[in-house]
Amino acid sequence: MTHIPERTCISCRKKGDKSCFLKVVLSKNCEIYIEKDTILQGRGAYICKDNDCIEKCVKTKALNRAFKKNLPNRIYEELLSEREANKN
Repeated sequence: MTHIPERTCISCRKKGDKSCFLKVVLSKNCEIYIEKDTILQGRGAYICKDNDCIEKCVKTKALNRAFKKNLPNRIYEELLSEREANKN
């Protein structure tokens, strides 16, 4: 039996397979990226692809807590645009 790692949403604390989540990555040179197609190296935080979780993450600035630093609003705006892309 193969172990399948679980990820946890930083907004709602739901656990699941990583395909259920958006991954936000803090790279070694302190740059923040939203992982889309390619696998990025660095510290990751996972957010459900659910619109409510994304809104809650933006409202509570959950990524600031996850990475223990103040992130630019650009990252939260990108998350909101991801939410819009998921609606379609």
